[in-house]
Amino acid sequence: MKIFCVDAESDGLYGDIFAIGAVVYDGYKEIDCFNGSSQVLEVKDQWVIKNVIPNIKHINKYNSRYELRNKFWEFYMKYREDSITVADCPYPVEYNLFKKCINDDFDNRKWLGPYPFMDIASVLFIKGIEPLKDRDIIINKQNILKHNPLEDARTSAKVLIKILQGKDEY
Repeated sequence: MKIFCVDAESDGLYGDIFAIGAVVYDGYKEIDCFNGSSQVLEVKDQWVIKNVIPNIKHINKYNSRYELRNKFWEFYMKYREDSITVADCPYPVEYNLFKKCINDDFDNRKWLGPYPFMDIASVLFIKGIEPLKDRDIIINKQNILKHNPLEDARTSAKVLIKILQGKDEY
């Protein structure tokens, strides 16, 4: 089974989604990815402006957030049937992403959301690892570009893969 890992950035924890990254792993190899942003200049949350916006300058741009969500949905649908969907601490941002995607075309999408939608932080907790431990420490990698949705999705997927490999040092 493939791993479909998603990360999104929103205008504050409960605000509108403006950037999305996703990766697909088959075994331990990345086979595809998606990234995009839209209407970044409309972001109002000061923490997001300071900590996220500088890290997403080089991702694909879409004309509207609706278009961004629909392109992401197309990507998700390519892998929905043969992958497990995961995110790291998906509440509230990634849950909100899927809710918005479904509501964009509710009659056609209402049964297509991720089920189950697995949480990597819960996997860490079950393994006895502090669920909020820095992910770069877990995968022994420094200088990860944080708050870039594609890089965050890659990091999260690598954390899950490391755990699935049964590595004992974290």
